[in-house]
Amino acid sequence: MKSNLSRPNAARHLRLACAILVGSGMLSWVPLQARPTEVDDTDTLGKGLTEIESGIEFERAMRGKETVITPAATYGLTDRFEVELGLDYVFSSPDGEAASETWKPAAKFKTKLWRSDSGGLSLAFKGKLALPVTTHGPKGSEAPEGYARLLGTRLAGPWEYDVNLGYKYRGAWDSGGNDKYTAGTSVRYKVSSKWQLLSELVGELPDKPGGRAIALVDAAVKYTVRDGLKVDFLIGTGIGRDALELRVVSGVKWEF
Repeated sequence: MKSNLSRPNAARHLRLACAILVGSGMLSWVPLQARPTEVDDTDTLGKGLTEIESGIEFERAMRGKETVITPAATYGLTDRFEVELGLDYVFSSPDGEAASETWKPAAKFKTKLWRSDSGGLSLAFKGKLALPVTTHGPKGSEAPEGYARLLGTRLAGPWEYDVNLGYKYRGAWDSGGNDKYTAGTSVRYKVSSKWQLLSELVGELPDKPGGRAIALVDAAVKYTVRDGLKVDFLIGTGIGRDALELRVVSGVKWEF
């Protein structure tokens, strides 16, 4: 799917996408602690609680393959504010080029902004900053990267609807890096006390003219092994010329 939109047109199309989500009932104001999906929810851990998680992600695109190991630890500073530290290991294997190994130390935070009296609707904000360092391979040092996202969740019985709207940046602001507007929505269904089914649609739109819009469609399952311990599996594919052909994610999360 090609995108040769001007910046004003890009903004108009992003607003249109949001309007479609609202009209379909999917724009529900957002709980990653939602792994393994890209779309996050508004849940925070709670004061004094800790969460350890780790996963492995495999991605294949037209230009090569990438495997990521994603350990992270999250701590609830208050009932509405949590911080997360991660150290991703990325092994990239572009077609026709030498492979590279990159470490991505990252810091994230999430704060809950609002919750309805009934508890069915909530809003949150999440931010991330990563400082990648290539240790082996031709890439050399990487530019800082991260994102800022507004999260929304609606709870309705066994159903949960989440929406994320954000901006993903790389390098200094307005430096000409690979910056993008992002939007995503997910649906989660609690089948039983142990099983949960998830699906999501995520889109990216470059903030400069001439870039291509891409999208990602995923389906996932989560299983509660015991109280506080969950495992997950996700499979997905991309939409658009430069999108992923295949994405597979699996991991474990332990809250205590």
